[in-house]
Amino acid sequence: MKAATITRALAAGASLLAVVGAVALSALLWFIVLGAAGIGLVVAGVYVLAGLGWALIAAGVFLLLVTALVGRGMNHA
Repeated sequence: MKAATITRALAAGASLLAVVGAVALSALLWFIVLGAAGIGLVVAGVYVLAGLGWALIAAGVFLLLVTALVGRGMNHA
């Protein structure tokens, strides 16, 4: 009984990894995820605005720059 459950769990994990791998290749998905994460970090940093807040703002700005780089790459492809 346990062996069958473990085998099914491993098969489901492998299927999930295959789907995630296929989706992760999409530049548009990276563009959306990085942009949303960057905006979220900047907003969280402004909300905190203490020592950690400045670090969050810096990380958010960096992610927005990476988003611009990905967007530029999508335009040239």
